[in-house]
Amino acid sequence: MPDIPLDSGSFDLLAANHMLYHVHQIDMALREIRRVLKQDDRLVASKIGRSHLGELRALANEFDPKCDASSRNAELLGLETGLDQLQSVF
Repeated sequence: MPDIPLDSGSFDLLAANHMLYHVHQIDMALREIRRVLKQDDRLVASKIGRSHLGELRALANEFDPKCDASSRNAELLGLETGLDQLQSVF
């Protein structure tokens, strides 16, 4: 993820809803988000978990076993793994 082209401390609040697990360099992205937030302000982030859309994945796999409907993205920054990653920066 490239640097966010904004000054440090530009925001009181940033929201990242259901998208951080798409970022490939999550540690760098979180540091960059922290940089553009004002000191002691907030990031609001929602994340998926390993069981997110489990019923839909099961149905897709039943329809076509070759269908890749996995929850790999949840492993990158999900409910079960995200707290440690976020606390390391915030």
